[in-house]
Amino acid sequence: VEAAELLFDEVERRTPQKLKRMLVNTLIKACANAGLIERAELWHEKLLSMGLSPNPTGVGKLMEAAAKAGSLERAEHWFQFLNDDLLRETQQVGDVKFNILINAAAKGGRKADAFRWFDRMVAAGLMPDHFSYLSLIEACSEVGDGAKAEELLAQMLRSRVQPELSSYNSVLDACGKEGRAERAEEMLYGMKAFQLAPDTVTYSAAINAWARRGNSAQASKLIDTMRNEGLVPNQITLNALINAFAKNGDVMGAEEVLREMRRERLQPNLISFTGLVDAHARAGDAEGAQFVLEEMRSADLIPNEFSFTAVIAAWAKRGVVTKARALLSEMGQRQLHLGAVSYNPVIDARIPAAEHRIYFQLTSGC
Repeated sequence: VEAAELLFDEVERRTPQKLKRMLVNTLIKACANAGLIERAELWHEKLLSMGLSPNPTGVGKLMEAAAKAGSLERAEHWFQFLNDDLLRETQQVGDVKFNILINAAAKGGRKADAFRWFDRMVAAGLMPDHFSYLSLIEACSEVGDGAKAEELLAQMLRSRVQPELSSYNSVLDACGKEGRAERAEEMLYGMKAFQLAPDTVTYSAAINAWARRGNSAQASKLIDTMRNEGLVPNQITLNALINAFAKNGDVMGAEEVLREMRRERLQPNLISFTGLVDAHARAGDAEGAQFVLEEMRSADLIPNEFSFTAVIAAWAKRGVVTKARALLSEMGQRQLHLGAVSYNPVIDARIPAAEHRIYFQLTSGC
């Protein structure tokens, strides 16, 4: 986007007047692709300052920019502008524009608004397509509403809208967030009836479902299955497996997955190390959890509140107040939020109330 903007003045001088609107719309499109709604709107202002009138194409790109940024209000603003100011009475807003609004609501975590725009689309006599349903399913997945996601999938089939792999993957993800791992795995194998082949994302969602339940055996079994089908686990897949072992305090299992990531030339990230910290903490190995925390720092990874929480809990359960207090103080210095999860073990370790007051002074305004 920046490179195109730098060249604009030079290109604009050589562009015929009748093509200048197209030139500005190209910049708006570039901003839309990057989800830069504010910059897209600045180019709209530039268009007006050049004495040019906006057209439905450019305004549609403004809606797309707002959707990618998750700003439903801005998307609705440009939809209204398009509907009221640009389209003639004989024209109507097409299904693509409604899909943009549904997607904007979904990306903004506004499930009810996504369904509201879906209903308005149907009321306008337009036929929802795969993208309409996918946005709704993703909105349900975001909040872990697997039952509603499944209902939408069934509705697609009744409406003769062929689901694509992305739809199934989002439904699996929603089921996993609800802890319905059996259903997620059942859907994974049932996809083949619709001539759809599970991919790495599909397996990762099902593996994560078992990981949330702490069932490392089933998660590992799915890893083997996907490999047998010629699929290669990625960082997300293996992080989910680490989490499965961590929930059971299985340090050896989590460490083996971390070694596997390195063998596969996958760089362990903050989630990987936090899972390993959690494994040590659940196993009651405070020294091991502290060691991994230091290893994270050596790898130029900045521990987050979840990493600190696990180590604080491990030291607190051991009754090593000084270690827990030091980490609590560091959290304050880093302005990390102290939630109930990290606060409770510290209370259990009987750190004086004065320490908590100091912490909250350090973190005030976070």
